[in-house]
Amino acid sequence: MFGTIHPDEMEDILHAHHVGHLACIANDLPYLVPITYVYDGGLVYAHTVPGTKVDALRTRPVASFCVVEHREPNVWRSVILECSYEELDASPARDRALDLLDAVVPNALPDRDGIVFRLRPARTSGRWLRLAE
Repeated sequence: MFGTIHPDEMEDILHAHHVGHLACIANDLPYLVPITYVYDGGLVYAHTVPGTKVDALRTRPVASFCVVEHREPNVWRSVILECSYEELDASPARDRALDLLDAVVPNALPDRDGIVFRLRPARTSGRWLRLAE
């Protein structure tokens, strides 16, 4: 049995977790990576270093972001966001994002350098599945 998740529940899932999967197009191919994130004010914030993901998102600043939650051995929920990508340069917004990330995932940031970005959802969807036992 499966169904859709109410928007309030999607918000709860996004707030409760701090690892998700980011998908983008790199060199005309799908590229998927796990990222550490924080969800705040309807936006996803993350920190990274230069590489394939950043190059791809700078070229084509759209992405999908997914969080999956396993509630019981036979039950899972997922939230998928279709997003635009925005880098945060030196600004109060960047500092706030770093503070939020440091608060929810202590020691995940080796330093405050690197690239801070946010994902701005354009569309969201959520599904749940209960497998027969």
